[in-house]
Amino acid sequence: MAGSGDSSAGWADIVETLLKTFQLLRDIFGYALPGLVFAGIGVASGRIPLQKIHDLFKPYDPPMWILAGLGIAGCYVIGHLLACIAYLRIDIWKFYHRHNKALLEKHPTEVNPDDLYWRHFYPELFYDLDRRETMALLMYSTLAAMVLGWLVFCMLHLTFCWTIILISAFVFADGLTTMAHLRRTREAIHEASARIKATEAHTHAHAGADDARAAVGNALQGAADAVKKSPADT
Repeated sequence: MAGSGDSSAGWADIVETLLKTFQLLRDIFGYALPGLVFAGIGVASGRIPLQKIHDLFKPYDPPMWILAGLGIAGCYVIGHLLACIAYLRIDIWKFYHRHNKALLEKHPTEVNPDDLYWRHFYPELFYDLDRRETMALLMYSTLAAMVLGWLVFCMLHLTFCWTIILISAFVFADGLTTMAHLRRTREAIHEASARIKATEAHTHAHAGADDARAAVGNALQGAADAVKKSPADT
């Protein structure tokens, strides 16, 4: 019968696997679901007629799984656009303070070299942080989906073309901050990788010294045992 320790280890492995899987699906929760909310508002308001979409694909008669895949892909793209709008204020603030490295590294959405360093050695410490970050992305993107859905479909009754122009203007403004963010991310990765290499080299050097000391100790112990042996034992 397995002990309580084995049971605890098994549950810990299950929880760790679920958390890792959740991180792999963060794009679905953070982007596809908010995109689905936005599209759902359009359908519920009658501004996105499903019959018209059905008639558009009817001549090609695609199987249902292709239609489902196209729908998920469309929601995923919409979700990315919504995330750009939701984080526009934060990205502009970070772009304005782009030369203040100490201030930016304290921001929760910034890639921090210290986080990358500790994540390399202790990734389990960041499971809850990653989960909460995904929840924040879902919350902000869903909020953008509801507000923008109300604005486009219920308030202004914009046409499809004007909706594209409106969303594109927000995404273009957010895109102006992209290069600065990528530059900081690259610098953080290089800084963390240099610290990780130095730590691993130091650890390997100490491990080699410990192995050498253990080998010498074993040799001396063997010599001492040989000297202690009496002639009758040989």
